[in-house]
Amino acid sequence: MLILGISEEHDAGISVLLNGEIIFAVNEERYTRVKFQDGWPKNSLKEAINFLQENNLYHKLEHVAIASKTHVKNKDNINSNSIIYLVMRLLGRYLSNLTIGNKKIVPLLKSFLVIIQMPRKIRIKQKLKNCIPHKNLKITYIDHHDCHAYSAVMTSGWQNCFVVTLDAAGDGASSKSYIYDNHKLKQVGMVPFFHSVGYYYGLITIYLGFKPGREGKVTGLSAHGNYDKTLPIFEKLINYDKKKKTIKNYGQHYLDNMNILKRELKGISPKDIAAGIQTHLENILTAYISDLIQDNIKEKNIRLALAGGVFANVLLNSKIAELPQVSDIFIHPNMGDGGLATGAALAVLKKLSIDAKSVRMNHVYLGHVYKDDDIIHEFEKHKVKYKIPDNIEKEIAKLLSKGKVIARFEGAMEYGPRALGHRSILYSAKDNSVNTWLNKRLKRTEYMPFAPAVLEEIADKYFILKNKAFACEFMTIVCEATELAKKKCPAVVHIDGTARPQIVKKNISPSYWKILNEYKKITGVGVLVNTSFNMHEEPIIENPMQAVKAFKQAKLDALAIGNIIITK
Repeated sequence: MLILGISEEHDAGISVLLNGEIIFAVNEERYTRVKFQDGWPKNSLKEAINFLQENNLYHKLEHVAIASKTHVKNKDNINSNSIIYLVMRLLGRYLSNLTIGNKKIVPLLKSFLVIIQMPRKIRIKQKLKNCIPHKNLKITYIDHHDCHAYSAVMTSGWQNCFVVTLDAAGDGASSKSYIYDNHKLKQVGMVPFFHSVGYYYGLITIYLGFKPGREGKVTGLSAHGNYDKTLPIFEKLINYDKKKKTIKNYGQHYLDNMNILKRELKGISPKDIAAGIQTHLENILTAYISDLIQDNIKEKNIRLALAGGVFANVLLNSKIAELPQVSDIFIHPNMGDGGLATGAALAVLKKLSIDAKSVRMNHVYLGHVYKDDDIIHEFEKHKVKYKIPDNIEKEIAKLLSKGKVIARFEGAMEYGPRALGHRSILYSAKDNSVNTWLNKRLKRTEYMPFAPAVLEEIADKYFILKNKAFACEFMTIVCEATELAKKKCPAVVHIDGTARPQIVKKNISPSYWKILNEYKKITGVGVLVNTSFNMHEEPIIENPMQAVKAFKQAKLDALAIGNIIITK
């Protein structure tokens, strides 16, 4: 069974599913070079079709899954000049609590929006007809939060668990909760988008001068501040209502809250604001999720699967993992809207085959693979000088041990927001000053912490894993650093004593594992700094020539692509 998932939401992309396994998945930003690119993913779709044709699968494609039942950003639905837009704007500003904040009204509004989606459906059908000329192509539209839920549960490898989705908004909701048991996903809770704590965190991101979608900068800054100065302010603006077991926004909708924030937060330092909103987020959501589990599950040891943009917050994920009811935690590696296409495809799989099992996601290396011969041809065409050492991993480890900064490009590109060794910049974890000077070279914010890559065999010596090991394979959670890590690898330990490790397995990424192992042989330490291979405000690089360009811009010491190496 071959299913193509497509999302045109924020961070648009595609995903290809063959018999329940993801075989190819990319996001549009990697091709357009526009971070979080939305709209129709034409480049990603072209790559997916090429992939299917190369693997003799194209003729088997019958099912297409489209993420989100409503899509109101496109001009063929609602534009700023329409009466519908004006009515929604009035409802949002003046009657928000009674309308878009009401659990009973939101489904009615959503139904109305679904009805007016006909132009979108016609547009999508035509676009698919132009590139997939199969007569019997079946197109299915999947609810936004159901996409998130299926992306988490069906890649966890668990056949029963509790599922929570949480983002800014999608199809009328900011959060949904589900029980997954006996091959069925049953929704048990919903929070309307008006009461979105994800929106509030996004508001603070904008208030602090960052671009929308850069909430990670607020998370990084939060460790430097004092939450006592701002926590009481946020508590009265949006909070968890324990009596009603829901999140409650006491202000207005999204940007209409900005004037309130400007008044309340005037004169307070950015780091204290970041600390306050981070602590408040953790307090709200640990209480919310704890009560959801308590009210819906009888068992004490719960497996928890998470997806949605809010769960890109690695500090929050760590607090949730430490809840007494949670025995294991999994966050879908492409947890934000970038993972919607995968979730849509998995949802259609379950509709077509109710007994389809969850398959554990072992890696995210799902993009295009560039062969050495093709890379060499490209380099010679552009007169790029290179050499081919006898042992590339040994050569990289040797350079790293001498304090060199190495860009690594290898195999298939990673799916999702984290660079996990195939499009990474590597450096020694011994140099505590690296955060300042390397961030400066990459034109990034200096306080953003770097993450460690660690050999699986010694991971527990450097980090307190507990029930976080699965999530640590994808760098989606933080752990407490051990005294050994603080002593030997200070560059990857944040100011709060935590780190966001990636556990590297030999059978999953052999070349990456070999680099770490060879480095360990030389230095005695099997840990390296791993940061994404891109310049500030650019997506992670996709192809070899993008790699060469970023390598030169950042003035790195060497670039290792496959078995080929380029030095300054």
